[in-house]
Amino acid sequence: MIARRIPPPCVALVLANLLAGCQSAPTRFFMLEPVAPVSIAGSYTGPAIAVAAVHIPPALDRSDIVSEVAPGEFKVSDLEQWIAPLGQGIRQALSADLAARLPAGRVIFPHLAKPPGTIAVSVDLLSFDAGPRVATLQVSWLGTADGAQPGAQPRSIGGTLRLQTPRSGEGAASMASALSALVAQLADRIVTELLLPAPDAG
Repeated sequence: MIARRIPPPCVALVLANLLAGCQSAPTRFFMLEPVAPVSIAGSYTGPAIAVAAVHIPPALDRSDIVSEVAPGEFKVSDLEQWIAPLGQGIRQALSADLAARLPAGRVIFPHLAKPPGTIAVSVDLLSFDAGPRVATLQVSWLGTADGAQPGAQPRSIGGTLRLQTPRSGEGAASMASALSALVAQLADRIVTELLLPAPDAG
């Protein structure tokens, strides 16, 4: 018979803790959610609009969620990730926010055929700072469309914005909620521009 040595309780406890430490924590995934509008621009009868592209800075264009912990210093979370590329997530959320603020049929979702005269919006996210109390988004956007009718003047709208929203708590969930709110603010500003008279009106 071969004798087996039974580790004392204290050694067994250490081994159990080491094994538990080797088990990785589950990865949590987050996505942006549309935000309900305060009002709907039911009177809008202009051309359809489509979010054509959203460009993300290289520092943020990754699946891992990145947060700025100090000016110029960032923290990357290996266990908290966007469920889809951030640019695609913003594009989808912005499209949904616009659809909730404009009459039915005025927003063309990504990958669908666009009718003549559709205003194609491109978004360039310049920076996103999720501070402990306030989140700030700096973004530039441009919407352009050829005239729907021959000889009609092309329409161009856009601008550079600095948007802010209060942030409750810390962590990736709070960051995703704040970014969702900021994207909704961008949708509000785009709708405001759409409601302005076209250059050839009057």
